[in-house]
Amino acid sequence: MTVKLDKVLGIANSLSNEEICNLIEVLSDRMSVYIGRHNSVMLSSEIESVCLNGCNVQINLDSSYYEDLKEWNDFESATLNS
Repeated sequence: MTVKLDKVLGIANSLSNEEICNLIEVLSDRMSVYIGRHNSVMLSSEIESVCLNGCNVQINLDSSYYEDLKEWNDFESATLNS
């Protein structure tokens, strides 16, 4: 393991879950989450918010706020040919 990676791991391991939520929120504009592939369409979504759910860090995607994923244009495009 490189010295640089050791330092990053040290920082990561020293953070509380609440601090990890804050860090992901701050960096979320630089991230997107790959969801999967359907009918040759790659699905990804931006991060909407991050919170604690019990003792876990929960990442909520833009796509998670639809009542039905069929309302999400990217999902609709992926399922047109199924």
